[in-house]
Amino acid sequence: MGRKLVVKSQAGSKQQVIDEDAWYSDTKIIEPFLDYAAIRWLYAANVYHQRSLKLKAMLLSQIDHTALDRYLPPGINPKKFLYKFMLNVETFGSAFFEKSMPVGDAFTLYNLNSYTARVDKDGLIYQVQGIEHVPMDGAHFMYDTILSEFYGEPDYVAAINQIVTLYKADKYNGVFFDNGAKPDHAIIFEDSDPSDEQIDAITEFYRKEFKGYKNAHKTLILTTGEGNGETKPKIRIEEMGKVEDLSFENLKKVGRDEIIAAHGVPPRMVGVVDPNALGGGGELISQLHMFNEVSIKPKMALVEEFFESHGIPLKLKEFDATAFKDDADVVTGLVSAGIITPAEAKAVMGWSNGN
Repeated sequence: MGRKLVVKSQAGSKQQVIDEDAWYSDTKIIEPFLDYAAIRWLYAANVYHQRSLKLKAMLLSQIDHTALDRYLPPGINPKKFLYKFMLNVETFGSAFFEKSMPVGDAFTLYNLNSYTARVDKDGLIYQVQGIEHVPMDGAHFMYDTILSEFYGEPDYVAAINQIVTLYKADKYNGVFFDNGAKPDHAIIFEDSDPSDEQIDAITEFYRKEFKGYKNAHKTLILTTGEGNGETKPKIRIEEMGKVEDLSFENLKKVGRDEIIAAHGVPPRMVGVVDPNALGGGGELISQLHMFNEVSIKPKMALVEEFFESHGIPLKLKEFDATAFKDDADVVTGLVSAGIITPAEAKAVMGWSNGN
């Protein structure tokens, strides 16, 4: 396609890590029903979306015991391998690993980035490498869906439009502030013409004195001059377009709530705190317990079964929120387990950065 590809390879792996992939048609290869380039872009488009993905991947990579370490390359521990694997499946709905050529009974596993992974009609795995689809020995794990027989469906499919809408709203607000944090105005002189000095003064005021949030509510004073003696000159300032701050606030709140609901994560866990609920001892415990029962535990069973089917024992460790006495105790446990960072713990508890 004429684009330069930056390619790196790993020892013992046939994969290539390509900074820019192009899409190619192939009679055997089945393209994902979702646009994987768009899915990858969505990952960084919204903070609540990204935090939800990372939270679920972290909860699903808590290992009780496993033999996975026997099959990993040097420098990669089981938790790191599994976290990346689960982040891929939560983001794309599918995750892949490559199995290197065996030496006797030994083989090595490598994560295969879902963005570059494809399957054919027979379920065989390939990686997009430039203009070619290179066959890979490995396995494909996916969350089942009625939308495809070949690729999985991530939880948030129904909220993709909300993620895009909030991204556009943020971009609009960014341009809005860059252009002066004000609506466009029309200054109308009736029965008089502004002098060059007036035009210069108005232009200078809007350029320097009105632009930016620090200059909000400053006053612009205009004079009409003497007029023509027959009619009384007037000046009108009209707003040509007005954006209500509240409409953006409501839009972002509704969008945020729908994104979090699509992921099924506890709102508190991604920093959404109900001020009316602060001070209670069990809101987070209740949310996290429900999340574990409805979402995390069924997925754990699927992941364990998948690895077991490939001869790799794996038992995941559930984070039992009910074992803690209150929400603060739960958060401490989450930090200790490496599921959230201390900074994220502050957001979960509703504390400002200054506390």
